Amino acid sequence: LAGREGGMPAMSFEYALYEKGLIRNVDYTFNFGVQFNLMTAAFEGGTSDYCTMFEPGASEYQKAGKGYVVASMGEFSGEIPYTSFIALDNYMKENPEIIKAFLRSIKRGMDYVLSHTDGEVATAIKGQFSTDSMESLTTSIASYRRINAWKTDLIPTENSYDRLQDIMEYTGELTSRKTFNELVDLTYVNAVKN
Repeated sequence: LAGREGGMPAMSFEYALYEKGLIRNVDYTFNFGVQFNLMTAAFEGGTSDYCTMFEPGASEYQKAGKGYVVASMGEFSGEIPYTSFIALDNYMKENPEIIKAFLRSIKRGMDYVLSHTDGEVATAIKGQFSTDSMESLTTSIASYRRINAWKTDLIPTENSYDRLQDIMEYTGELTSRKTFNELVDLTYVNAVKN
């Protein structure tokens, strides 16, 4: 169970398998027919041998004895701009202070995660994960930290951008590449990076 076809979990999973020498429909098959929020239940019901899950759900699942976390797709897929924020040019030009305030907020969150313990971060985000245990949240944060999943700054790298295009191209979701400078505007990030 890989998630939605064309979605980042499925695309990064498929590309990671490709880099390990495995080819879809030769060495494995993906099931794209289950909605992401129903995948763990389908997996538990025997629909597939493997299932992609986000944290802290994966840690909760393992803690309940329903399965095992086999690998981290974030670790295997390498650095890609997985979570990105996009705004139209005209909105950015008309609202530069909102853009800068948003970026400063994201940066403060990043700095907090990097300067606090796993337990402190888990406590800070617990309200967003009210049904998950503190143990699973702390385990999730430790896992993300172990694989260096969080960037230390707001500036995307050209290599990660190119890797994202490689993934999208390989999975058939990208037919035309754009250069980093064609799509990425670092003006506002550079204005708030300190």
